[in-house]
Amino acid sequence: MTADRATLATIADNIFEAEKTHRLLAPISESYPDLSPEDCYAVQNMYVARKLADGDAIAGYKVGATGAASQAKFGVTEPVYGHMFKSGRVETGASVPFAARVHPIIECELGLRLGKEL
Repeated sequence: MTADRATLATIADNIFEAEKTHRLLAPISESYPDLSPEDCYAVQNMYVARKLADGDAIAGYKVGATGAASQAKFGVTEPVYGHMFKSGRVETGASVPFAARVHPIIECELGLRLGKEL
């Protein structure tokens, strides 16, 4: 890790609070340009812990930046992973509540249900 734990916790808190209050944040890399991938995953883990403590649940996992072009765009050299939460899940036929969104966009993410844990 390149950043201290207090800084990482502050970043996680800021992300969590921005989501709860529907506030747009500047890209984290603008404020903290020297974060390592390990720092970013530490922030992610702290954020996940806050979501779970707030009553959300993990619905699955996702992988991003799987191609060379997206890796170059985000300045990484390998795919990255993250968590999907039940609060963000939209079932087939349901309406998407855009009123509470800060900067709504549509991004296709495929979800698979497996018969058992990997």
